[in-house]
Amino acid sequence: MKKINSLSIYLLLLCTLCLSVWSCKEKEVTEAPEVAPRLYDISPNEEANMQLATNFIDAIISNKQDQIRSMVAADFMFYGPASKDSVNIDQLVVNWAVADSLRSNQNPGVLAMTSLRVNEGRFMGDWVHVWGNYSANVNNSDFVYDVPWHHAYFIENGKISLGRTWFDRLQSSMDLGVVVPAPSN
Repeated sequence: MKKINSLSIYLLLLCTLCLSVWSCKEKEVTEAPEVAPRLYDISPNEEANMQLATNFIDAIISNKQDQIRSMVAADFMFYGPASKDSVNIDQLVVNWAVADSLRSNQNPGVLAMTSLRVNEGRFMGDWVHVWGNYSANVNNSDFVYDVPWHHAYFIENGKISLGRTWFDRLQSSMDLGVVVPAPSN
């Protein structure tokens, strides 16, 4: 019985010694996994960029040519709605001057706007995206434009250097009779 009792004491002592050694051992520090940078964030220039886009759209609709030119970079280009459509600032001003002479009650109908900063890649920089529903009356006609649209503006140094628009030009062209659908067979 004395042998079993001393064996129990030795085992208890051995367990205590092992526990003491194990608890004094330094713990391995595991590094937190590296977090990939975000593709985009809200732009730190959010308010100023959205105000620039708003002012640009208002100047276009109201045909304020000097204001339009003052808000864009020297190499400004505007693309869309088709992938091959592009105009520089002079052509854009002329196009909207013609539209202004043919239409009344123009309203861009801005619905939503975001201002983001792309952090890497080909599109790196500040962008403003605007969604709206353009409406206008055609002078001397009952026709009313009702066209949903989306614009994206690239902002550099407080100026718009690139614009891109998407909208359905076909529907209003068909409604005006400018484009006639092909006859069905």
